Amino acid sequence: MPPTLILLHGPTSSGKTTLAHALQETLLPEIWLHFSFDTLFETLPLSVQQHCNTEDDWSGVDGQALFSSAIICLSSLIADGHRVLFDVVLPNEGAASRLREMLVGVELLSVRLACPWEEIEERTRSRGDRSMSEARRSFDQTCAFSDHDLILDTSTMATEEAVDRIRHALQK
Repeated sequence: MPPTLILLHGPTSSGKTTLAHALQETLLPEIWLHFSFDTLFETLPLSVQQHCNTEDDWSGVDGQALFSSAIICLSSLIADGHRVLFDVVLPNEGAASRLREMLVGVELLSVRLACPWEEIEERTRSRGDRSMSEARRSFDQTCAFSDHDLILDTSTMATEEAVDRIRHALQK
């Protein structure tokens, strides 16, 4: 049975969202929804988002509740028959565990995006939308989802090549 979920996981600035958007276009005419933790994060007031990202200060924001809500939304999208590209930073083993529990029985292609710190650092500077300490914390604390099907090093691989590898894995 073909996957109904492509899980893109890795640290911030590893290329998850860029890859998700490229995959959406490449996989047409099949429609794949792109959903992420950021989908819910971006419902927060802009000033709160900026404070979290540029000051690395999440006081007043319940990140665990947002993550749990993202998992519930993902579950609903899949239950309603959608194909979903889910891009996520797994901040700790508890979050990875909650996601694994929700995905029991889901046809899944798990793709871990790897990227060395030096490249993450450069991308973070270029983006300018988060603090270096936020990026470093994500890099240091991000858990790998177990049993990934692919590991892609986005520092050495163009987006098009990553898309091709994922498309090839989907055809197996």
